[in-house]
Amino acid sequence: MIVGVLFLSIFLNGVVTIKDKRQVVKSIKDRVRHRFNVSVTELDDGRKLKIVHFGFSTVANAGIDIIRVFGKIEDFIVENYGVEIIQSERKLV
Repeated sequence: MIVGVLFLSIFLNGVVTIKDKRQVVKSIKDRVRHRFNVSVTELDDGRKLKIVHFGFSTVANAGIDIIRVFGKIEDFIVENYGVEIIQSERKLV
């Protein structure tokens, strides 16, 4: 079994208030968790209104399967939320 971890830093376009940010973050977490069957957590302290950091993790028998899922997660978030991925880091353990 291989464990994969994906760290994403995302710039939230169109977010004006903390309430807007919370709504977008909750939606991303819920939809990604449900659609891709991965664990999701928000990793930042909330000090920056337009930037959020996520951590995703999953387990599979092959590393290539994890890499594919992480690519699909990145595409899904960008296509459905109109955000920009500032940084992406993938690790396989």
